[in-house]
Order: sequence, then C-alpha cells, then structure tokens
Amino acid sequence: MVNEQAVADYFEECVATAKQKGIILDHFPKLVTNWITGELFALLNKAEVSVDELQKKSFTVPPDELVNLISFVEQGEINQNTAKSVLAKMFFEGKTAEEIIEKEGLRQISEQGFIAQLVNDILNAHPQEVESFLNGKETLFNWLFGQVMRSAKNKANPQLLRTELEKQLNDARKSKQKEQ
Repeated sequence: MVNEQAVADYFEECVATAKQKGIILDHFPKLVTNWITGELFALLNKAEVSVDELQKKSFTVPPDELVNLISFVEQGEINQNTAKSVLAKMFFEGKTAEEIIEKEGLRQISEQGFIAQLVNDILNAHPQEVESFLNGKETLFNWLFGQVMRSAKNKANPQLLRTELEKQLNDARKSKQKEQ
C-alpha cells in the first residue's frame, strides 16, 4: 500500500480524520487498510479509475466519508454487507454514507426486546422446524435465522439476532428435557 503515494496519503488522511473525530480504536488503521485495499480498490478497478484519483479533492469517497462509513459499522448501525453496498453508492453517486443510510432506511435494528419478539414469533410460527432442530437437525438453525432476518427485512443486527435465537432455542431445549 505504501508503494503508491496516493494510497499512502489517503490512508494517512483517514487515520488523521479518525483521530480528529475521537475514534480511538487500536484496530482502526487495519480497518482502513482493509477497506482501501479491498472494497475501494475493487471499485476503482471496476470503474477503471487509477489510484491517483484518491488524491483529488473531487474524489467521490473522500477520507472523512470512508471514516464515517467505517464508524457506522463499528457502532453497529449498519452491518458489513450493507456498508459495502453503501460504499459502492458513495463511489458511483457521490453521496455521503449518512445520506444513503438515511434515504434507504438501512440502519440495523439493535433493540433487544424487538429482536427477542421477532425470534419468538418465528419459533412459534414454525413448531415442526423447532422440534426437528431440538431433535438434532442443527442445520435448521440457519434456516430459522434466515426466517427471522427476513421478517426484519434484513435490518436486524445479526450478532444480537444470533445470540437471541441461540438463547431461545436453548430455553426450548431445557424445557423439553424437563418434560421428559
């Protein structure tokens, strides 16, 4: 990455912006590196744009906006996959991460009670699948996860959803064992 001066400058500006915004994460430089060398380079390649464009003030993803996007992911407001699609829109449309996230309603649902209710509703709607899972068909976990995510229109925080689904399925397993 340091062999290209434009990339090194862009990286340094991202890190400096993060510090100015008070983002103090030990792994932030690595995150920036991954986003630049992965997603951003892929977009540059797709658009047949040289890395020298990174230095231009008119570049559609200025360093402060990449930092904002990474911050949304780190704060759990959007997930990694959503962030990738937001970056592509930033790149091709020249909009900010905030504008895209707000306009398209992309913020994750991280409210624990709401996620718990979604999981409960799906488990109650699919008793046969839950029973099969409890009887050892572990692959149904992913299917149930997908059903809950679908009911949340893919906006549920996946980590919270996974934790809640595991909890409720473990509770169901314990309840079943008591009945036997």
